Amino acid sequence: MKNQNIREICQRHQLQCNEVTKIIGSFDSGVFNVDDKYLIRTSKQSMIDEQNKINRIKDLEHVPHIISASEQIIEDRTIYYIILEYMQGTELLSVYNDLSDQDIHDIGTSISDFLTGLHSIKGEKYDIGHYIPIIPNHDKSWRTGHELYWDYIYKGIKEIQLDDCLTRLLELSNEYIKTNLSSLDYESGPVLLHNDFHVKNIIIHNKAFAGVIDWECSQFGERDFELIHLLHWSLFPPSKDIKMMNMFKNVFSLQMKINNVPMIERRLTIYMLEHDFMQIIWSTGKRADEFLPRIQYWLEGKQEEYLRSIVY
Repeated sequence: MKNQNIREICQRHQLQCNEVTKIIGSFDSGVFNVDDKYLIRTSKQSMIDEQNKINRIKDLEHVPHIISASEQIIEDRTIYYIILEYMQGTELLSVYNDLSDQDIHDIGTSISDFLTGLHSIKGEKYDIGHYIPIIPNHDKSWRTGHELYWDYIYKGIKEIQLDDCLTRLLELSNEYIKTNLSSLDYESGPVLLHNDFHVKNIIIHNKAFAGVIDWECSQFGERDFELIHLLHWSLFPPSKDIKMMNMFKNVFSLQMKINNVPMIERRLTIYMLEHDFMQIIWSTGKRADEFLPRIQYWLEGKQEEYLRSIVY
């Protein structure tokens, strides 16, 4: 896709178009910013699934809404596209160190309010998985869904050539999950999750919460599953000079007042173990060295100590 193609799409929909800036997309997609007014997402594949996911949140504030969606022949190839409202601001990560303690507190409160609104959208079945539903449309319990998910992960890791460290941590993780699986018995029912909710997808404008972007991973699950990425960035920020614990503590405390999940620290440990082993599977073992220290961290109970210090 070239900038001229985007101008043709804008003209087709009678949208003013002066400056077009290409943003890095994922897989076969291209993303373009038009005058800081519109965001045009393009793909060689049908975008009906993404369109449906964005339509699920059409009644929420602080999210991108669809202006139009269609397809166009470009250079003898069908290109699918969605035109979205552009969200003014910048990702929370890039401005975090410029915020005051009061800013961070207020943003955390706004994030919690946003999650409460998002999680008011109910589903009928669970989607089990990180980023994508490995176990989709699961009509049984949250616990049995994660039993199936962990079985899938365990078998997938076994297919990778294991070194002694990975083998040991896999078996310790298997033991931990089997022992603590009852922590997943608590359910409040399937609700809509962003499912990739972290500080690069949270938008800040004038030092205040402005919105949430990138909804391709959204699916239905338990509310506490939404917290894992914020927790992960709190414990393992991208650089040592960024301290995100205060914001996470505020969001976490407010969410637990709304929905006080029993054994929350064990549930989140299970989710983290699943997440990191899935990352190793997706990388066919190439990223194992990156995630093994984190798996060790979860198994040593350091995350659970951190969460207990907030809850109690």
